[in-house]
Amino acid sequence: MAHELAWELTGAVAHFSGDVSDQDLFQATQAVHQDPRFESLEYLVADFTNASKITMSLEAVRLTAANDQQASERNPAIRLCIVGQQQILMGLANVYRAHFDLDGGGWELMHRNTMAEARTCLGIADLSG
Repeated sequence: MAHELAWELTGAVAHFSGDVSDQDLFQATQAVHQDPRFESLEYLVADFTNASKITMSLEAVRLTAANDQQASERNPAIRLCIVGQQQILMGLANVYRAHFDLDGGGWELMHRNTMAEARTCLGIADLSG
């Protein structure tokens, strides 16, 4: 499994590692949307810092943006931060943002290079240790 979902007090972090595929993206998204804590979620971090290879397709990113847009109607207050420095990730994040915004998504979207930067930007403490 190339992803692990960690729930925190007011948010969740999806940690992706190894070869990250369309299936990993879909499974993580479904897990967040279907969890009863989704309704009170304040932030969501998609952490790709340990991904050695990203093989997600443009179509998977587009579908995820559409699913997130629909989910944003249930909880419009989520702040989403995509974390990682891979060139492919930056391109896919831009595709996600374009589709999410065009579909009328209401979440605040951001990109940071490291988890420390993401936590600072989101104003949340590092709960990992």
